[in-house]
Amino acid sequence: MKAMILSAGYGTRMRHLTKHLPKPLLKVGRSTLIEHHLEVLSACGIDDVVINLGYLGHLIRDYLGDGARYGVKISYSVENPDNLLDSGGGVKHALQLLGDQPFLLLSADVWTDFSLRSLISKSRSRVVDLLMVENPTYHRDGDFSIAHDRRVWLASGTNPMTYAGIGVFCPSYFSEVSAQKFGLYSVIEQAIRDGMCFASVIQDARYVNVGTPELLAQLNTSLCEI
Repeated sequence: MKAMILSAGYGTRMRHLTKHLPKPLLKVGRSTLIEHHLEVLSACGIDDVVINLGYLGHLIRDYLGDGARYGVKISYSVENPDNLLDSGGGVKHALQLLGDQPFLLLSADVWTDFSLRSLISKSRSRVVDLLMVENPTYHRDGDFSIAHDRRVWLASGTNPMTYAGIGVFCPSYFSEVSAQKFGLYSVIEQAIRDGMCFASVIQDARYVNVGTPELLAQLNTSLCEI
């Protein structure tokens, strides 16, 4: 299986921290956000990784290189930083690098020590399989609901959960979208309509959506305490 890390965004909520540095290169513990992903992927046996580049993307390429020192091979999908394609469009733009088999998709700005092996093992053609978390304080209403058979539905007030920014996706969902610029949620919603979207909940593991300087500081503090 291949993996793609979404890394093109501006990181505007990080304020001064991303004025001259792309968010994926922010320090977390002894490495950076994106290096943590690469180490996790390598440990799971995934050694073919696609990274999309946008805002200050050349710094990411210069820092990571070809990925050899992390035990992976990195391919880069370059977007115009003045006209980013959003999460779904970024994946569509990279499909020639991803191929036609299900792939693991991760947002560069999330951090977790949850094992991804079980998620990877569930990959099936034309299926979307997501990781969810309990709703954080800044997103109380959640995104989706999960039925007893792991099937995902649009949040309806019944135990809604929040998408964790990690999932296994089938490339056909992206190639079928006519637009070049679109969000990932339109792909997830199509899979839900098809009855082909499933989810698991991150439990017994740490997870942080590193969206603000405060959350980054809290994560670094917690890692220092280990």
